[in-house]
Amino acid sequence: MKATKIELPKKYLNEGGNYPQHLGKEKISYSQLGSFKEYKLGYLKDYVLGLGTEDSGIFALYGGFCGKYFEDGTRSAYLTDSDIEILNKIPKFRASKFESEIVIDLEPFGLKDCVLQGFSDHEYYEEDKKLFIDDLKTGNSANMKTKYGDMNKYFQTRLYAYQRENEGFEIGGCRVYHLGRKGNNLIIGDKNVLRLSGELDIIETPYKREDIEKYLKEDVVPTCIEISEYWKIFNKIFAQ
Repeated sequence: MKATKIELPKKYLNEGGNYPQHLGKEKISYSQLGSFKEYKLGYLKDYVLGLGTEDSGIFALYGGFCGKYFEDGTRSAYLTDSDIEILNKIPKFRASKFESEIVIDLEPFGLKDCVLQGFSDHEYYEEDKKLFIDDLKTGNSANMKTKYGDMNKYFQTRLYAYQRENEGFEIGGCRVYHLGRKGNNLIIGDKNVLRLSGELDIIETPYKREDIEKYLKEDVVPTCIEISEYWKIFNKIFAQ
């Protein structure tokens, strides 16, 4: 199968030095794929027209504070003592790695010089030496098991497992650690300030290689091609 050459708003720059073979290729991320599918106009505004902030708001900001503390102990002023106590309950290991880059070559699935980039929240080995990949999420607990437990809709941890398997690792499992969240603002001292509720759901996301290959071929590639068409039109109209 001949690979299709596309153009995307972002290029892979290999900032971390982990995948030099992909330097300069067209780049998509899992979050961009989700943004495009969930709110196409917002994606085009942010990434194509350059009119937005690429910021998904205070909920993502708060989730980032939680993730940063989990990663290296950096505490934001927006995290309460209760938040810290809850975050400390999530297991970490001596060999834990955080925010590890993962880049998947999309050429085998039909896109020439194009990659999918992501960063895993938490990777670690257990006693059997198999690699586990966790994703840390915050949100309203009422619908999180449905959202992240649906293997036809949530692919993030399994995408990362797919690339690690390509790199020679044996995958032990993937899961989402979902932390219940309450509140709707970041005003310290306000009764509705964002905070963790204390609910913790561990949602298994079983990895099967064939599921991810199907997703890459039937979902990621067509979405990238569609984004590329918008990008080409924009450049044709506005390029000097």
